Amino acid sequence: MKKGRKEIDPQKVAAKRRFREQLYKGPKQQLKEQTETKVIHAYKKVLRKEQKDLTKWQSKLEKIYAQDEEEEGKEEKQRIADEKNAALEKYAKKKKEGHRKRAKRNYKGQPIMASQVDLLLSKLQKNKS
Repeated sequence: MKKGRKEIDPQKVAAKRRFREQLYKGPKQQLKEQTETKVIHAYKKVLRKEQKDLTKWQSKLEKIYAQDEEEEGKEEKQRIADEKNAALEKYAKKKKEGHRKRAKRNYKGQPIMASQVDLLLSKLQKNKS
């Protein structure tokens, strides 16, 4: 190497060329890049909007599924409550009939034994079967 001369680095030369090209772009090139960026920006905007719509619909669907599950749970609870009420009504009716049979009295206030014997007989037949 000679004294006073610097070595030329090809990477630095390429970087300087690119920098100059960016500085001195013509109006057509600038317009073209602006339209490209606008199109890209509009496309990204549409994608973001669609993504928001998707998340909105996804949350709505999740709510609907949750409501369906709640309704199924409510239906199950309602069915259990109805069965329980039916069993309680049946028990109350049976108890009331037994009380009526045991509470029958004659005109002097004495218990009527025939109705009590019938009640005992029906109990024995139930236990036997």
